[in-house]
Amino acid sequence: MTRQILINVPENLLAENTDETLGRELCLLAAVKLCELGRISSDKAAELAGISPGEFLLALEDYKVFPLAAELVYSAVEPEIFQEFLAWREQRLKSSLADSFAELRQICAEENYTIEVPPRYDRPNAFIDVLDELSL
Repeated sequence: MTRQILINVPENLLAENTDETLGRELCLLAAVKLCELGRISSDKAAELAGISPGEFLLALEDYKVFPLAAELVYSAVEPEIFQEFLAWREQRLKSSLADSFAELRQICAEENYTIEVPPRYDRPNAFIDVLDELSL
């Protein structure tokens, strides 16, 4: 089912356009703006404009309008993969082992406390190397 909307247009606007051309352009402009505001999806906007979704996306580029970021993520990434990404991002914000060691070094420095690290000879020991550099 479709509805028809009547719009009053001054005659001077019709000088260069036919009723049909102006009607198509107004439908496209309305679809672009509604999509930009997030009121309708790009698929619905394409339907409103009377063009294919691909043509509508090209029209958005012409008007320098980009579809909503959420819509882009949803259409480009499966929900399960996106959930994995969100979990990874949350985990990344938590402190790492390096952050914990940096905090420990800070506490030791504030408390004037030294940690004895026995030397290792079977493989390089970064802690010994740092201590050696600090004692020079």
